[in-house]
Amino acid sequence: MIARVIIALAVVAALSGCWSRKPAEPLARFSSHTCPQASEVRRIAVLPLALGDGVGRSAAAIDAALAASLRELDCYEVIAVDDARRDALLAHDPVLANGLSSEDLLRLRDALKVDGVVLGRVDQFHGYDPLAIGLTLHLVSCVDGTVLW
Repeated sequence: MIARVIIALAVVAALSGCWSRKPAEPLARFSSHTCPQASEVRRIAVLPLALGDGVGRSAAAIDAALAASLRELDCYEVIAVDDARRDALLAHDPVLANGLSSEDLLRLRDALKVDGVVLGRVDQFHGYDPLAIGLTLHLVSCVDGTVLW
């Protein structure tokens, strides 16, 4: 009885070595962009994020983290813009004013040599356990003012 079990196991082991799988199909290339113009943007400026109601000043550290994270994606050349430079280039905060004018976009494009601008707001930030971050972000084309994401 034991001999039959050993022979059966040997046959199963031998046959399983002969079985081959079909090679995996290569994955199709895809784009994470939903807007076709987004793939044309190569160099972006990340403006300082506006702080929403009830969000403390410690959330300002998110600006540097956002720029670093966008650099790590390796999709864009990222220029981090500080508060002083933003104030020198723009007459008002684009988030608080609810938009950027065409003149503002052209001024940013020419001064920073960028194709797009990331702007947004920190809606929620709790730096202690449990950590909570809420952001509203937009990438705006400096060419035609289209919101790309």
